[in-house]
Amino acid sequence: MSGHFALFKRLNDGSPSSDFIREEIRKMDAGVRGENRLVERLRELRLYGKFRVFSDVCLVLDDWKVQIDCLVVTDRCCIVLESKNISGRLYFNEELDEFYKEENGTETPISNPYFQLMRHIRFIS
Repeated sequence: MSGHFALFKRLNDGSPSSDFIREEIRKMDAGVRGENRLVERLRELRLYGKFRVFSDVCLVLDDWKVQIDCLVVTDRCCIVLESKNISGRLYFNEELDEFYKEENGTETPISNPYFQLMRHIRFIS
């Protein structure tokens, strides 16, 4: 577990919330690791021209807030990348705009990352 989660350290071992909080911390850590891998792969590309790679970008415009996993800024455009670090088999149902994972015979619905990406692109525009 990450050292910066003070809440988890303060919970009693038998606390009913400890399992939930432990799982949330695990998910956040996995997400951060995935974002870091994405940024490293982009740096390895050695793209031509000037560009900057920003990770975990939080932007606010009035009451509109977004958190962008990775933003590549060039002299010609901005590229918005959303990363997911999800285990199991992933399924996209384009007709119903559904996204879910299957693991151990259980289907778990997941927010469709396409809609999150489109919100971020609208924000940048």
